Amino acid sequence: MRPFVLLACVTGCGFSVGASASDANGSGDAAVDSAIDAPGDQAMSDAPPSAFGDIDLIPPAEERAESGNWTTDAVTLNTSTLTSTVLLPSNVTFTAGAQENGTQVAFLRANDFKLNSGQILRVLGTRPLVIICGHDCTIDGTIDISARNALPGAGGHIGASGPGAGGNGTHTSNADDGGGGGAGFGTAGAAGGGTVVAAGGAGGPSYPLTTLAGGSGGGGPPQGIGCTNVGGGGGGALLIYGKHKITMAGAIDAGGGGGVAGNLCTNPSNYGPGGGGGSGGVIYLQTPDLNGSGIAVTNGGGGGGGNCSTGVTNPSDGQNARTSTTMPALGGAGSDCGTAGGNGAVGTTPAAPSTLSTTNGGGGGGGVGRVVIHAPGTISVQTSPAAMIIP
Repeated sequence: MRPFVLLACVTGCGFSVGASASDANGSGDAAVDSAIDAPGDQAMSDAPPSAFGDIDLIPPAEERAESGNWTTDAVTLNTSTLTSTVLLPSNVTFTAGAQENGTQVAFLRANDFKLNSGQILRVLGTRPLVIICGHDCTIDGTIDISARNALPGAGGHIGASGPGAGGNGTHTSNADDGGGGGAGFGTAGAAGGGTVVAAGGAGGPSYPLTTLAGGSGGGGPPQGIGCTNVGGGGGGALLIYGKHKITMAGAIDAGGGGGVAGNLCTNPSNYGPGGGGGSGGVIYLQTPDLNGSGIAVTNGGGGGGGNCSTGVTNPSDGQNARTSTTMPALGGAGSDCGTAGGNGAVGTTPAAPSTLSTTNGGGGGGGVGRVVIHAPGTISVQTSPAAMIIP
């Protein structure tokens, strides 16, 4: 088995990589932040579907494809129920299994898989998704594994949960409740607004990528005062393995959800603060030949606006992360004396906090997730944040 070699990590990745003999786990494949195995000595492009080289994070028993081909237009896959909105072709399978650390993922297996231009593959559910192509994977449309406000992407965490969860707000008075902190992952989430701020979730080396798992959820409003709004969900997690080639002219989006705006809380009866934005999730591409200039993004969601209403304006939810390498998800507007939520992180631009104030605060913006590309040669795919490149 070839040793791990780090080719490049562009400035702004927000995490560290180290390798040692003690980092490897019992199956031989090691964690990304330790030592991910390079392809086995048998060339992936020459091996039959039953004899792949190592697929990162996946145990040998699961390293297989199917013989069927699938070219599809719009479709939704649910990794919890293992259902598809269209009938899968013969010898293409969608099943549950375990990744290397034993936790559950959903496997979509085919020989050739193609998502047509202008079409969306939407992925929902509690399990991350692994797509294994025995020959080529072609992404001309958009794979959307992102969170939508409170709803996390596939394998992502709900609000205020996950290793990088944003902190919940603090109740100070009926007119001064703190907004939730944004969730962190590849970079930290930002603090919520108010006189007592809720911290954003941690990012970088304190949140290592040791398995395929989605992003964390943004913090919610103070507990115990009857608010029903929540922080944004974390972006989902996706691994695509192409034994021969991955061609990507389209997009993959694993962004975080926008925090939900403050509402009328019931105990005591007062208007509340906004929820924090969710963090981006994980996109992992592994192939001996990556072609195309598409985009892969794991941006953070915007924080929800604080509510301190006098009946003139209403607060708004934070935006869900955008499918862009430069444009952040905007924080939601505050109502009257409530403050706006902070913008989500994108690229090297960090998540923004909500404004400090003596009124109900908005939520902080969510941090970016991770993009890992395990492929040799020049990489033309655009990413946010900068990808970790493994040859």
